[in-house]
Amino acid sequence: MTSNVRLRPLTLLCLMSAFLSCGLRGVESRAENELAGSKKKKASPQEMSEAIEKVLKLKTDSYHVFLREASLLAPPLLKGQDWSDIQKLMAKHGFTVVKAWENGDAVHSHHLAKRNAVVFPSGYSLDLQFQLSARNLDRGRFPAKPGKLYAADVVLVSKIAAPYAKVVQDRGYPKGSILDALLTSEKLKEEGGIWPILNSISVHYGYIFDRWAEHSPSGFHIAIEFVASTKEEIGGNQMYFYAASGLDPLQSSDGKEKVLDGFKAQDTIEGIRQGGSGEWWQGEPKTIEANKRKYLKKRD
Repeated sequence: MTSNVRLRPLTLLCLMSAFLSCGLRGVESRAENELAGSKKKKASPQEMSEAIEKVLKLKTDSYHVFLREASLLAPPLLKGQDWSDIQKLMAKHGFTVVKAWENGDAVHSHHLAKRNAVVFPSGYSLDLQFQLSARNLDRGRFPAKPGKLYAADVVLVSKIAAPYAKVVQDRGYPKGSILDALLTSEKLKEEGGIWPILNSISVHYGYIFDRWAEHSPSGFHIAIEFVASTKEEIGGNQMYFYAASGLDPLQSSDGKEKVLDGFKAQDTIEGIRQGGSGEWWQGEPKTIEANKRKYLKKRD
């Protein structure tokens, strides 16, 4: 199986939290089970292309609603498709590969679909990306042998590369929206006071699986990246957060049961929780310790 994307092994030292690892495995397993049990007819290339075009033309007053609507258009048709076929589809639409990697278990690629897809009065903006993942059928071996997509998300991404304090002072995202609420939260203030640069932030909409609940919400999945430097790969911390939305009712993991009693769709955020984090450093142990002393501020 061939691909239009050149993948490289993940070489950086990545210290992922146990919670994050278990959470991601749970999401991947649930997605794969859904694919295995799905009896829907496989979407044709034309149907997928039409869905992608609808995403590109989508206009809403709220980026919350934009993400929710986009998640219903293309992702359901892309999931379960062969990796190589979707890579060709991305290339056909002229979507630039901004990031691609493999880690032994899976392969991932991020494709820039539309720059400045959402622009706010503050001047801050969000690019539109398609972010794809597939299991490595030859697990643990490089190069990977990608199978079918278990994840396909429409993601809004902001490349910030500025001190956290400046980003908070700017209040560049609409007040009360998920990005504004998260950036001004106490947890982000703590990390922002330690790392010199807030490098990027991304958000997409989807089901928030809770293995302990019969019904779970849909909402926002956010990734925030802090780095020691933007000029070279020294170290960084990727943090993940989830926030339930009032745009959809609680539902079962297979989507067959929805809690509709008393439900009324509202563009609200119903709590933010952290899903884990991954801190990485480049270099030998002595170099890492020296860079930590040089770039990081002490925790209070």
